[in-house]
Amino acid sequence: MTIPPRVRSAGPWALLVLCILCSYWQLTTMKGVLITDDIGASDIMNDGFPYRFYAGELLKSGELPLWYPPVYGGFPLVARAESGVCYPPNLVLFWLLNPYVALNCVILLTLLTAAAGMYLYAREIGAGVPGALLAALAFAYSGFMASHLKHLSMVNGACWFPLGLLAIEKGLRAAARGNGTACRRAMLALGAILGLQILSGHIQIAYYAALAYAACFIFRGAQIRRAGRIPVRLLGARTGAPWFALAMALGAIAGAVQLIPTYELVGFSGRAHGVSLAYATKYDYDPAMAATFLYPPAPGEPSDDSYRGKGVYWEDYGYVGAVTLLLAAIALVKDFRSAHVRVFACAAACAYLVVLGGTTPLFGALFDIVPFMKYFRFPSRMLFIVDASLAVLGGLGLGRLAPAGPATGARRPAAAVAWGVLALAVADLLFFQMRQNAIAPRAEWERPPRTAGVLARDGGRIFSQGGILTHIAAYTEAGGWRGSLAPYIDQREYLQPSLHVLYGLSSADGYAQLTPGNVVDVWGDQNRRGLIDSLWSVGDGRFTVRAPYMRLLALNNVRTILSPLPIAGEPLSFRGMVGLVRIYDNPAALPRAFIVGAWRVAHSDTESLGLLASASFRPEREAILRRDPGITPHDSVRGEATVTLAEANRVTIRCASPDSALLVLSDTYYPGWEAAVDGLPAPILPANHTMRAVVVPAGAHDVTFAFRPASVRGGFVLSLAGMLCLALLALGGGRKHHA
Repeated sequence: MTIPPRVRSAGPWALLVLCILCSYWQLTTMKGVLITDDIGASDIMNDGFPYRFYAGELLKSGELPLWYPPVYGGFPLVARAESGVCYPPNLVLFWLLNPYVALNCVILLTLLTAAAGMYLYAREIGAGVPGALLAALAFAYSGFMASHLKHLSMVNGACWFPLGLLAIEKGLRAAARGNGTACRRAMLALGAILGLQILSGHIQIAYYAALAYAACFIFRGAQIRRAGRIPVRLLGARTGAPWFALAMALGAIAGAVQLIPTYELVGFSGRAHGVSLAYATKYDYDPAMAATFLYPPAPGEPSDDSYRGKGVYWEDYGYVGAVTLLLAAIALVKDFRSAHVRVFACAAACAYLVVLGGTTPLFGALFDIVPFMKYFRFPSRMLFIVDASLAVLGGLGLGRLAPAGPATGARRPAAAVAWGVLALAVADLLFFQMRQNAIAPRAEWERPPRTAGVLARDGGRIFSQGGILTHIAAYTEAGGWRGSLAPYIDQREYLQPSLHVLYGLSSADGYAQLTPGNVVDVWGDQNRRGLIDSLWSVGDGRFTVRAPYMRLLALNNVRTILSPLPIAGEPLSFRGMVGLVRIYDNPAALPRAFIVGAWRVAHSDTESLGLLASASFRPEREAILRRDPGITPHDSVRGEATVTLAEANRVTIRCASPDSALLVLSDTYYPGWEAAVDGLPAPILPANHTMRAVVVPAGAHDVTFAFRPASVRGGFVLSLAGMLCLALLALGGGRKHHA
């Protein structure tokens, strides 16, 4: 029986789509939601998803997703690259769909993009259908992709990598043939892909991909040049080098709306001048994890709480299947003279040496020499290049069993073996990779916690004392996530940041990987303790807090505290319990905006933090500034301030004072905010280490704070220009050039 050509060509695509949609059937049917844990927090539910959720809500209400008020007193949403708000699929899906449906769609599209791109690339370099399918599924189900699904921006960027390789391959071949038009369009497509990788929100992945693209272009170009005996005088026209360089530059420009605000935020963070080598390799790759390339459970797994390795499992996990690895070895032995086998063998080896980080001298040398390398930690994230290389080699190795072409006559036995090996490889991948993520019933997870309902009408901000401790306890109680997920569902009651965002609440602290330094000084982050952490202790089954702790929370408009343990401290008022959660009211909480007449000037961050913790500091009467505001202090000023408009990017306050005074807004001080008093521009003063203040004359006034970041406006113009250039150059006329 003869299979029609259309059916034959559509069959592999149908297999790819069905395999991914069926294996993640809970996401496909919208019955489940991915909640994979990080032991202490969930990077998807306490970080990545709330950003996208809030951005979608802003878009639905007609606002631009520029500022993120529910955490830390506000946060620059675009600048926090991993919020993914510049990534087109996120913008469209979270704007138009239910956020949980949008989340599932983004994950599935990411996996489909990774598989489709790798399939096309493998076919382009000569792999047969079974080999291309194996390469596609080995990459889509690779350890990197599976373990980092909870890091949405990371996989959103990595999934485009095979399409970038495809564009380079097509461009180089077209250039060698003298087809300038095809070369130009392929290289410009590469630029668009790099732009998308930057916009996905994980700059490190885009950066590593760009390095890989440059290396691939150089080495594949050299191979093609030698094979075609292209003379040196034609290198420019016959290698596509000018178009490659232009495309990479335009791709970076297309990503400017993400790059520029993020660079601005980096300048205000602890990474302003890069990071140290010690910090970059703090959680170095554990060489023992090399065993997971053969057998994932070798060092134990976080999914069943059996992992006891030295590193961070999901940062070090790169399994592409034992069958895939065996086929890659076959390719190396049988086809080492093949240009692509050599390229990807070299790519896998070089990338893995970087992955090893501080365990070899290589990364230290690269860290000092390669531009921008010093801004990133976890060199193990180059595992996506290792996995992609092994997937390609595995696909080429399977080609030794079934050479490309129709399965007729003498080819049929080999083809049958190839398809059998493919089935075995997929079964192997599914068996190990589907356990890497926790998928909870969507109906249960989407149902708001009872505490969220209790606090919905309280106003002010909340503070989850000991939220991380409760998360660790949930992970321990669940024994990972292969069994019952009930402990994670129950743990939501503590509203640990930034989960509270999903329920319309605001918190004084937050959970983010890149945070302004002044905010970290007060609230701490995953790398260092903040002032608040020095003001409480735990022992004898309770939290004991010092007086400055209460003043700091009151100053930051914290009206409600949630805790797993009793809290000893005045003037807290115990409201009651919701399940195991203790709820305390803070009657001393100041409003979000208030008037003070006195101030102190702090000349350094250390002095500012010292004053915040000082017993003599009276936040209801005075502010800590970095310079004299130029008005006469009045210690007993009694003013009033009422927030009349509270949007994400705009806050309006009606205030009145008998004397000139300071209007303090307990929102984060950050570049891009502009203030106006009765419509006239007014300077914003940094106050109380993290807040904003403006001088208001005596009398009644309307004060407006508006977020108009020049970094986003300028980045948007550049991105638009970069995208237009890519499109116009790709669509422009051209003629073939023959040497």
